[in-house]
Amino acid sequence: MRRRTTYAVLSGVLLVLGVLAVVAGALLALTFGPNGELQSARTKIDGKGAAVVAEQISVEASNIPVPDGVGTFRIEVSPVGPRALFVGTAQQAPLDGYLTGVPYDVVTSLESGGQAELRQVPGTKLPPPPQQLAFWTAQQTGTPGGTVSLSADLDPGTSLVIMNATPSDGVVADVRVTLTVGWAWRTALGLLVGGALAVVIAIVLAWRSRVAGRRARAGMPERGQPAPGEALAASILPRGDGAGGAHPVVPPPAAIPTPPAIPEDGTADPTEVLPRIEPGSRTPGSSTGDARDT
Repeated sequence: MRRRTTYAVLSGVLLVLGVLAVVAGALLALTFGPNGELQSARTKIDGKGAAVVAEQISVEASNIPVPDGVGTFRIEVSPVGPRALFVGTAQQAPLDGYLTGVPYDVVTSLESGGQAELRQVPGTKLPPPPQQLAFWTAQQTGTPGGTVSLSADLDPGTSLVIMNATPSDGVVADVRVTLTVGWAWRTALGLLVGGALAVVIAIVLAWRSRVAGRRARAGMPERGQPAPGEALAASILPRGDGAGGAHPVVPPPAAIPTPPAIPEDGTADPTEVLPRIEPGSRTPGSSTGDARDT
């Protein structure tokens, strides 16, 4: 019974873990694919100021959010018109100093395939050309009408800035964001294989538990356990201490009396083998003879 319970518990735990691992692996594989990439559709940005600032960028697909700080972002920005664009990333403190007094827009929502929602920050001056400054953690300047591609790790506290290469009001562009997670595909395959193996082991343990239950209902001992008769004999009979293990000690048979020897010449009287009983004599313990004598 104890072995059957152990099999059942292990089978249930492995089955739950295996199914969860298979589901997680399937979602991860479908989301990122063999290349480990998650790409958004093009989103339109129409800023009125001299810069557009995105303080946080995340990519979502199939309602599965990707945690911040995971993977590498590639931002592709295509201008709407003949202007050249500048794309850069920077920490918040030096960026705030650069944009002090400059009109710019802050991205409040960047929906994939739609239009970005912006919050305007007023200002009265234009900033200096961004390419001349050293506080950018990553930057890229495009050609007139050309797409700018920038790969960067957007750690917490890092903002993305899109500007015209020659600072001016009005930043209009199409943006596509791609998140690359190099370990996503390998992790998905590991979860799928490990989960499937756990499910197979759970099925085997469930079958072993069922077999143990049938043996218990039939009165048969489990494997490795003594039969009921053997257990009873082992509990009643004493055990020896001989080398090679304990064995039951069987008592010796009772002694059988040996008959008198007969001489080889055959002269012995066969009647001497048994006690002679005379007619009318009393046998020991006989009450009939006593009564006649009296």
